[in-house]
Amino acid sequence: MSAPDDEAAEVPEPRGSAGAQLIAWAVGGAATVAGVALVTGEAAPAVVVAVLVAITCRLAWTTPRSAPRAHGLPGYGGPRHDLPRLRRIGRLTTGIGWIAAVGLAFVAPLCSVLGALLALAGMALEPLGWLDDGRRLRRALERHAPTIALAYAGTTGGPWQIAMWEPYLLASQESCIIINRHEFVSEMIRRGAAPRSPFVDLGGLGFANLRFVAVESIRAMFYVQNAESNAHFLALSGRTHVWIGHGESDKPASFNERHARYDLLALAGPAAVERYAANGIDVPAEKFVLIGRPQVAGIEGPRPRPWADPRVLYAPTWAGIDPSVNFSSLRIGPQIVRAMLDRGLTVVFRPHPLSERGVRHGELIAQIHALLERDRRATGRQHVWGEQATRRWSIVDCANHVDMLVSDVSSVVGDFLPSGKPYAMTMMRHDDPKRFRAENSLARGGYLIGADLATLPEVLDAMLGDDPLAGLREEVRRHVLTDRSGEESAACFAELVRGLARGQVPS
Repeated sequence: MSAPDDEAAEVPEPRGSAGAQLIAWAVGGAATVAGVALVTGEAAPAVVVAVLVAITCRLAWTTPRSAPRAHGLPGYGGPRHDLPRLRRIGRLTTGIGWIAAVGLAFVAPLCSVLGALLALAGMALEPLGWLDDGRRLRRALERHAPTIALAYAGTTGGPWQIAMWEPYLLASQESCIIINRHEFVSEMIRRGAAPRSPFVDLGGLGFANLRFVAVESIRAMFYVQNAESNAHFLALSGRTHVWIGHGESDKPASFNERHARYDLLALAGPAAVERYAANGIDVPAEKFVLIGRPQVAGIEGPRPRPWADPRVLYAPTWAGIDPSVNFSSLRIGPQIVRAMLDRGLTVVFRPHPLSERGVRHGELIAQIHALLERDRRATGRQHVWGEQATRRWSIVDCANHVDMLVSDVSSVVGDFLPSGKPYAMTMMRHDDPKRFRAENSLARGGYLIGADLATLPEVLDAMLGDDPLAGLREEVRRHVLTDRSGEESAACFAELVRGLARGQVPS
């Protein structure tokens, strides 16, 4: 069963005008060769020109249009060559050379050959700059000798997906680098994730530059994002490729058929393993490693009841890239928040980071912010939203501040489980609670809210009252996250990373 990726749309490899340039160069070279052979009546000069044309055109086609570069890599001073300037000089030189080669073919055949050589030199100018910059980067990486890499080929979600796992990779004390496929998202990721590891951009044509970046010291590569083009990273032999994902939920991204390509799948618990078989995806049992969920370290248990000031976290998920993966309740979010305010709840509002980018969702988020602002002025309740809830606070901070959760089919629910506090899930794509619970491992311990919100009052009553599902949540937690605490999961993951960096693959 093919599961769509609900986190990022694939971006095609950028080709630009490279194909047109190759055709133009090949035609020009062929014309020059024919002219030289016709005028001189000798094959030798023509053969020389033909070989040079073929070699240089091949070089121009296979060499990326911009070299890879690194940020925060010790001993690396950045690219040496001004590639745009080399490109302009190279094209000018190539043009003059081909004009001379063709123009002089009937007058001075030997000068025509020199013109062709000049054209070829112009064509090679930028590729030679690329190669030199790439080799300088490789030498710097070889000196740094990273043993693990976090490989990222997505186009959205990079800041929070990378920030979710980098601290736990570094906790292993292994030397890590981050390899980013799409150069145009580099600034967004570095600004949003503030990585501590050297950050390597593959450059203009991406995976062609892996020859400079995939140094031999890297023994394990980790993947947090479902991009189809991860296949280019997976083609690197001699490394262990490990899927770690970016959240524990029942979304299709958590059981994608692409995961069978990885050498290992480091998953939170038994529920994650069962999703593959339940969705017809065959993954050999020896590929599964259960580590729990390091990101839940620090989550606190519930406050004693009754609560004088009950607090709720509303955390709707993203709508995804197409309707088939849209589990978000944000379209009814204002009604949900209004009902919470009517019950006297203090609200922490934390939408998915990607929701802010959509115009429609941005408007809904603004409506909820306005509701919270008006209520705070009217009642004095200290609601939390915006920068505080989404960037300054982690999900652990949010969970520790509240007494209950309302969310969707989302990894937020999995991360909230260790708190032992009540939670509710919206059923935006279902109207049958039994089927919803059968398809969503996290739903067994949660209260369910239909898209029509008819059950919302009774759900709030149950969570604020005697909480009849309290006994089930501990069982669900063990099934979803194992018996490990967040701290124990972090230690387990660090041990796994250290072993893989030394070539020890768990059996």
